[in-house]
Amino acid sequence: LTRLSLALVLYCAGGTLAATAYMRWARAERAMRHDADLPRSLLLPLLATLTALLATALAWLVVTS
Repeated sequence: LTRLSLALVLYCAGGTLAATAYMRWARAERAMRHDADLPRSLLLPLLATLTALLATALAWLVVTS
């Protein structure tokens, strides 16, 4: 059950990351075409938080098994 849950979280995170990256790329392209400032990204803090949470979950899994 734990492995399945972790796999589902990683699967959803991968899909979300891909979709968010594509949307950011499109906004950056639009900004460059219009000679505007590049938009800020919420992707990096989100990715860092998710990575920290998953690392903690994996460490817990290793310690308890």
